[in-house]
Amino acid sequence: MIVNKKSFRLSTLSIGITTVILGASILLTGCEGDDGNTGVDGQDLTTRPFTLSFTELGTPDTAAEQAASRSSADTTVDDTTYAINANTIISTNDALPLLGGTGNTVYGTWKKSDGSDFTDGTNPVVCTNGSGPDYTSLIEYKKLGDEALFAVTNMGCSVGGAWITKLDQDPATGLLTAVSARPVDFSAVYGTYVNCAGMATPWGTHLGSDRV
Repeated sequence: MIVNKKSFRLSTLSIGITTVILGASILLTGCEGDDGNTGVDGQDLTTRPFTLSFTELGTPDTAAEQAASRSSADTTVDDTTYAINANTIISTNDALPLLGGTGNTVYGTWKKSDGSDFTDGTNPVVCTNGSGPDYTSLIEYKKLGDEALFAVTNMGCSVGGAWITKLDQDPATGLLTAVSARPVDFSAVYGTYVNCAGMATPWGTHLGSDRV
């Protein structure tokens, strides 16, 4: 999740669940036209209702509360309650090793078509204005025995863009830590603009949208 302090956070449940994806069903109704071929009946889920609730967090009233990273203490799925142990993985302005390259990079910096940083004349410009870091997909990569976990984060600033962060996960606790990061190169399409909405697809890829 992305919070007010512009920190990129993923919540880890005590049992090691790292991501909960909630989908919304869409009912499409045809108008006129002929009926199609009879298909195969799907699984009947009406006998297995699903309920999800979170402990009330309360409204942030003070400036300190509004700037803080906050999360519910636990969630209940059907009749089972799980603790939510949230930790900050990476924040804009953090320096990390460049993913697939050498040296370090500053997470969230605006990039030119040649890969160099936009600057204010002295310092790199970082995407912390507007909504800053926005939707994030958690992607598991597996290929030829190589396995890794990545976070792909949309940047909701006027220059837009996205960042890929390689993650490490503690097998015992599920704790995620950032290993390295790099910006996505959109120079072939002349950049993007205010990348906000997104989703992780069923094929294990990231789909970014919203004024792209």
